[in-house]
Amino acid sequence: MSRLIVLSLALVVLVGSGCAAVSDFVGRPAGDYRAEQELKTYYLNRTAVARGDVLDAGTGDVVFPAGTEVRVTDIRYRPTRFPKATARVTVVGPNQRKLTLGFASHFKEHFLLELNQVLAFTVPPPCETLPWRLGIAEDRAARLAIVKEEFAGVPLWLLRDARCLEGSKREFLPAGTEMRLEDGSVQLAPGADGDRIVSRLILDDGDGNRVALSLRAPSRTYGEWYDQMSEVVTTEKMTPAPDRLPAGASREAVLDAWGAPDRRRGNLSNEGITEEWTYVLRGRTLVFADGRLKGGT
Repeated sequence: MSRLIVLSLALVVLVGSGCAAVSDFVGRPAGDYRAEQELKTYYLNRTAVARGDVLDAGTGDVVFPAGTEVRVTDIRYRPTRFPKATARVTVVGPNQRKLTLGFASHFKEHFLLELNQVLAFTVPPPCETLPWRLGIAEDRAARLAIVKEEFAGVPLWLLRDARCLEGSKREFLPAGTEMRLEDGSVQLAPGADGDRIVSRLILDDGDGNRVALSLRAPSRTYGEWYDQMSEVVTTEKMTPAPDRLPAGASREAVLDAWGAPDRRRGNLSNEGITEEWTYVLRGRTLVFADGRLKGGT
């Protein structure tokens, strides 16, 4: 009997391992795997030159000054939903200095666009899906396609209260409200040196209430744009913010419920430390004594 149990467990482990392996080659992961292999074929061990100063994202130090020759030693491409970096390229420069670059690239065409803006390859690798150098019209179309592919029709949740546009039924929508991007609302605005950046998105809660997000990324890459986006909306489902908060709630609990306040003011007196948090859209000012909410709302 014990032998039968051991054999059964071994069979379960083998089947589970097999399923995990198969998942790399079936459905969406299969496309990711093939894309990574294709990118490695094109770029692995290729020599490139830094178009501008390449910084260490953690410290801000310049690791490879503009013009430094580097070699691509590894590529990892596993698209996930924002705001996580989805592609990584490891490069090695003089004195074997190594740096891993992160890209917010949700499909291969976007990855190629970003990579070409950071590194200039001495021998441009072939690319079947995207011209190596985009014209202005092609660049604009690619950016619109990226945003619509990633966000149009996808459920998003507000991370903080947002003021409604004119004509909405409500003055504001609280954090946690489910929204969707209006497909036709994506707008582009001129940036530095004639660049085009996504600047305005209209979100709709499906009940006649709309809010606008203005995003201004100072560079041609989407990394900072995604950072701004991830400060106001998330793809993780949230519980709508409550209208009232209990007395004694901690600051962390209030942040989780209502998000960051518009204004904070602290006072130190003989009675201890008090703080005032003002939420403009809600028309509420919360008072904390030693880190706990006084009186509730």
